[in-house]
Amino acid sequence: MKILLTGSNGFIGRNIVELLGVKHEIIEVSRGTKSDISNLNSLLDINDVDIVIHAAAKTFIPDSFIDPYNFYKFNINSSLNVAEYCRVKKIHKLIYLNTYPYGNPDYCPVDEGHRISLHSPYNKSKYLSEKILFNYLEDVTNVVSLRLFNLYGKYQKHDFIVPHIIKQALESSNVVVKDLEPKRDYLYIKDMVSLIDIIINSNSANGIY
Repeated sequence: MKILLTGSNGFIGRNIVELLGVKHEIIEVSRGTKSDISNLNSLLDINDVDIVIHAAAKTFIPDSFIDPYNFYKFNINSSLNVAEYCRVKKIHKLIYLNTYPYGNPDYCPVDEGHRISLHSPYNKSKYLSEKILFNYLEDVTNVVSLRLFNLYGKYQKHDFIVPHIIKQALESSNVVVKDLEPKRDYLYIKDMVSLIDIIINSNSANGIY
């Protein structure tokens, strides 16, 4: 497959390139590449793509409270550009890497039918982007949205909790975290990339997972 990957230089993107690049041709769109996710015309210069994986986003939740405007602007505009690219190029499958939108769960395990409870500008911008992609590409492109729980693994920045803990454990005998109360479900990055590979090769994957 020839795959256009947005956000290829980020934590998730670098793992996708490393793990799926051995079997697929990946066209990278990220900082440092000639194609700019914020510039539709530069995207439209890319041809003969089979699948798009949209991973580009501003993601650090604390920053989204400080600078909500740029989170909304980048996450929504980049998704709109991806949607138009898929429409014009008649892309048959788009995989959107969304985030957990459910807040404090009413029941566990959380499933796709759980109520939505968006707690940050980041979550809200990602959820709105999902809505845009499904509505814009209705009857044009098969959109698969992965509402991912907390990811961890290779290339993740040290200010995220799992690498933060590992770094402390390697460097000292004490591990300190800011808060012991929050509970999260974690997904290893290689397992997430394996899921993407399954979706790439599936004729039936569709909708929200």
